[in-house]
Amino acid sequence: IHVASTPRMDFIGKNFAYKTLPFDEFVERASRRTQSEYFFCKEEKYYLRAIGQDARKDVADFQKQFPSLADDLKIPSLVRRERLFSSVFRISSPGIHLWTHYDVMDNLLIQVSGSKRVVLFSPTDSQYLYLSGDKSAVLDID
Repeated sequence: IHVASTPRMDFIGKNFAYKTLPFDEFVERASRRTQSEYFFCKEEKYYLRAIGQDARKDVADFQKQFPSLADDLKIPSLVRRERLFSSVFRISSPGIHLWTHYDVMDNLLIQVSGSKRVVLFSPTDSQYLYLSGDKSAVLDID
């Protein structure tokens, strides 16, 4: 998991640390605004982006990595199975602002609880996003 003392996570500047927690403890911490147990500070924020066993080789597959939750997530029929590349499972603390980035593959966002603001840019705007690989140095788009 990513753990940061600020809600604005910066992938280029790496203002977070990678830590490990049991899944149930991570979910508990991610759901709270302040922590009684913490790595850095009481207000720290958490972000999980599930990856395969071998992060460099394996494709993220929600159903394999979280089998006890797999029946709770039904991919809509409009998504053709043969076109599905991966299913990345993400959980974050309330108020997290992730780094501006682009995804090569199509995405399907399912928001389970709370709300999320997603800002989409046209691919033609990439020249204005100060990209370094697929990440951007633009952290605050407001």
